[in-house]
Amino acid sequence: MLHSRSLRFWCRSTLAVIFVALSGTPVWSQQVEVGSAVASELSWTFVPLSGSIAQPVVVPSLPNTGAATDAVLAIRNVSSSGFQIRLIKPNGSSPGAATQTAGWLAVGVGTHQIGDITIAAGLLPGGQSLIDSDPANFASVTLPAGFDSAPAVLGAIQTPTIIPDEFLVVRARQVTLSGFEIGYQRQESLETLAYGPETLGWIAWETGTGTVGDWIATAARTPDDVTSSPSTYVLGGLDPATTLTEGSVFGMLNTFGGVDPAWVGGAPPVGTSVDLFVDEEVSADPETSHGNETVALVAFAPAPPPAVPLLAPGALGLLAISLMATGVGARRALPAAAENAADSV
Repeated sequence: MLHSRSLRFWCRSTLAVIFVALSGTPVWSQQVEVGSAVASELSWTFVPLSGSIAQPVVVPSLPNTGAATDAVLAIRNVSSSGFQIRLIKPNGSSPGAATQTAGWLAVGVGTHQIGDITIAAGLLPGGQSLIDSDPANFASVTLPAGFDSAPAVLGAIQTPTIIPDEFLVVRARQVTLSGFEIGYQRQESLETLAYGPETLGWIAWETGTGTVGDWIATAARTPDDVTSSPSTYVLGGLDPATTLTEGSVFGMLNTFGGVDPAWVGGAPPVGTSVDLFVDEEVSADPETSHGNETVALVAFAPAPPPAVPLLAPGALGLLAISLMATGVGARRALPAAAENAADSV
């Protein structure tokens, strides 16, 4: 049975630089690019970047667990010109030919202030796997000043070099406004074996909602209640008429509520809601129950159209009379609508 949760975001002031679209064609700003691509189990798909980000960190959207059970979205060969993306299953899982629309988010290494939203990204080139799921193997990251609360932390291996098609999941814990711990796990049947180092990329996005031209970017952290049973979470801060598309929601575990290799999965969003649950692979045993977790979410959606200014009383009649008198057609240029500031919710 699905349980509904409402995530209420603190709406922040209007963003000024980032502009996003998930139509398959990337739209970029100075240090942030967002887009979508078709990811397949059969091969790696190359996705071009604009080249404006000298050192990007790339993370994929939530995997669609209905499209490919046990599969996660993986990234490799990240550079300023592009990267590759693929659906990866654990060794021993039933092979398939599933595809899904995968969103991707690229942020330049460093700290970026976009309106009132702080975004930071970084690379850990010597990251080791969490051997036997030992939390002591997590790497510590210190965040720059500028975050008002614990951010939404996303992450992904940037270039699996030791085994190119290795099944790896990234998760964070102990997230605060000043830092967090992050690491990655192999499938359970191999997790007792040391693996690494691999370059691990992370993005910390300040929680809040901002309007960006025709788009909205919103980020939040769920309560500590996401488990292996699916629950529906409503993304607050978005217009109720918003329709989120497949690949528009990014998420990652931001706690360590269970030691088995795990990641957050879900179905494609419906309206402003998304079904989330903690998924586990079954390479060592069939058990997939998991403890409570907090999930970081970052989503991108079209902004509602600006309100059309109303004509003053009597103006419509005067305009009609004027057009009738001249006997010609005319196009009336409406004044630009003032940009709406985001209100707190």
